[in-house]
Amino acid sequence: KLAALEEFRLQKEELTEKFATLEDQLRKQECDYKDYVYNLEKKSVLDKDRLRKEIIQRVNLVATEFRKVATNQMWDTTKRAIMENNTVTLQLSKISRQGMQLLQENEQLKGTQDKLCEQLDLLENT
Repeated sequence: KLAALEEFRLQKEELTEKFATLEDQLRKQECDYKDYVYNLEKKSVLDKDRLRKEIIQRVNLVATEFRKVATNQMWDTTKRAIMENNTVTLQLSKISRQGMQLLQENEQLKGTQDKLCEQLDLLENT
């Protein structure tokens, strides 16, 4: 009888240790996930800002170029500005699609985080 109690106590300690290890692992995964999501969001914001600055710089460059040659080559410059504007519009469209993809990925990651949190709650409450 004492041996069975001792065996039960040892099994209980082993399971408690495993549970604590799993909880620690889940907390670490949750922290890693939060860091990953934060870094994705940060990268998205930085990319948008960088691209916006690049586009502004390109538009300013086009405007300066337009002013320089306006008196001599008005038609060619206007034509070139329209083409560059189309290019910028295409780039903005591409950036917008990439932003939407990042938002979708972020939503998926948030869903994964919610599932992990639910699993953690279940483990903690069990």
